[in-house]
Amino acid sequence: MKMYPKSSEKANTNSAFATFVARCFTSLFYRINTIDMESIPPDGPALLVSNHVTAIDAILIAVSCKRRICLVINEKLLENSKLKWLYKLMNVVTVSSAMPEHEITAALDQAKAALADGYLVSIFPEEEISSNGNMRRFTDYLLDIIKDVEAPIIPLHIGGAWGSTFSNFHDTLISTRSRKWPYHVTLTFGSKRAASSTAGELRLIVQKLSVTYMNSLKSADRNLGYYFIKTARANWSHEAIGDTTGKSMTFGRTLITSIALGKKLADITAPEEKVGIILPASVAGALSNVALTIRNRVAVNMNFSISSDAINVAVNKCNIKKVITSRKVMRHLPKLELSAELIYIEDIILCTLRK
Repeated sequence: MKMYPKSSEKANTNSAFATFVARCFTSLFYRINTIDMESIPPDGPALLVSNHVTAIDAILIAVSCKRRICLVINEKLLENSKLKWLYKLMNVVTVSSAMPEHEITAALDQAKAALADGYLVSIFPEEEISSNGNMRRFTDYLLDIIKDVEAPIIPLHIGGAWGSTFSNFHDTLISTRSRKWPYHVTLTFGSKRAASSTAGELRLIVQKLSVTYMNSLKSADRNLGYYFIKTARANWSHEAIGDTTGKSMTFGRTLITSIALGKKLADITAPEEKVGIILPASVAGALSNVALTIRNRVAVNMNFSISSDAINVAVNKCNIKKVITSRKVMRHLPKLELSAELIYIEDIILCTLRK
């Protein structure tokens, strides 16, 4: 293990006892998952840069990391008496852009001391907790912590915490009206970044990590088709789709028709994964999209108001071999020439109804 020269100041880091208490406290409200946590080096200094969703984001990070960490938080969090004891126990460093310059310098020096001693340091460049679940602008001055220190920056996204007890979802910092209990949150760690990274660059990276988090929630077994079937079964007799011609269908009828239509389309379009659709916003267009989705096909809806060349670019780009359309649509587009086989929806529906 590499040894790091000790700084002249005592590093403000959490103790093992404090972490144990914090872990017990957070387990009452949260279940924490992590993604790519191996981005954190096993030893040596590193600066964790995260979004700010709840009043105990710093605690969530501390109990997730397997190393001692210096937590840098906004001084306003200590004004809340319900959490003050916990943050005092965790030996946090408080800072705010509203503080006098000499106090900001002193606070940043404490964080620098932790980095110089080889510890992790966690900061929230947004400073204040999100009021709507979205990220605020990242401030630059907190990144001064890493100046003159050979340490990487680890971007971090806290996902799933919005709506929990310690978020501003209920227009108050601490609320007993949590949307669910316990709350499942995910900490997604990004790859190491250079110490020269700007606040804007880091904010963009954290935003991209939110996409990784959202993708982790998706299930291959529960796609759009699955959720349509679930919704249709719960709203069987309610109206689902309609168009300007006066045609409309309930969820139940839409589901039954889509299943029958999907089976026929699956046979006709096999083995193609992507199927083009040139239909207006109509009942037929909606049925075609639902039918293909249920059969795990990718429906590629194309804008038929553009030129044939432009449509064929999309057809070739997506490697589409077959396109669903109608004779009525094609009569209104006499100049449209496609480099794909046309499948007329009228023929398929008639064939399906006969069976």
